[in-house]
Amino acid sequence: MASMKIVQLLFFALFVACMANGVNQQRICMQLEDIHNEEVQSWIGRTRNPYSSRPGKRGAKGDVGPAGLKGSSGEVDYRRINRAIQENVEIECNKVNTGLVGRINKMEEMIRKMNRTVSDPHRQLKLQGLCPVQYLGHCFWSVVHSSKDINVDEAKRICGVNNGLPANVYNEQHLNDLMADIRRKISADTFIWTGMQVDISTNAVLMRDGTRASYVKWWTGGFPNAGESGLYIHVQTDPSSSRQGMGNDPPTSKFHGVICEK
Repeated sequence: MASMKIVQLLFFALFVACMANGVNQQRICMQLEDIHNEEVQSWIGRTRNPYSSRPGKRGAKGDVGPAGLKGSSGEVDYRRINRAIQENVEIECNKVNTGLVGRINKMEEMIRKMNRTVSDPHRQLKLQGLCPVQYLGHCFWSVVHSSKDINVDEAKRICGVNNGLPANVYNEQHLNDLMADIRRKISADTFIWTGMQVDISTNAVLMRDGTRASYVKWWTGGFPNAGESGLYIHVQTDPSSSRQGMGNDPPTSKFHGVICEK
């Protein structure tokens, strides 16, 4: 302890002398002061642990410590948030509206194309070859088999496949056009069902809706047969033959085919 005091006094005396000798010697004094400090620290270390040596180089930097406590929340600007939300909503709504307008325009264009394509309500039937005869804005086509296997119920089913019904005959020209279409499909005389019928109580020929037919042409004498309600057309391969036209038979009778109307 006494030696420490002596060292301190010695350094103090040197320091006072340095300060008295001017600026040039201040650097020496500062160096002496640094040495003094080092000696003091060394003495303190030896006093605490007489076996310890000078501290070595500083070690590597340690890991980052845990995060501090979260600070208090600040004030929320709800007006600014509401404005931002409203702006985003308007932007998204505009996007949706733009998309909807685009889709609507495409749909309208598709409808216009469809209208141009089917401006004639029977265009699709024509494309399918189901409208070889036209009258009063209706399509007429015939289905003909080589054998007699079609009764009235089967005739209705066949026409219904293409959303049609067994046909009416409206006048002489219409009948001739229907027989001409059938004649292209046959090689012998043929019997074809229509949608007309005979009233068995009055023998009146009726249209499909029950109204009286304005035109009737029997293919031979003796018609109509009493008690037989189904009306058919008898067609010869020879267009000049007089033995062709209408006849009546029971609806359960089986013929070669049917004339359809839509």
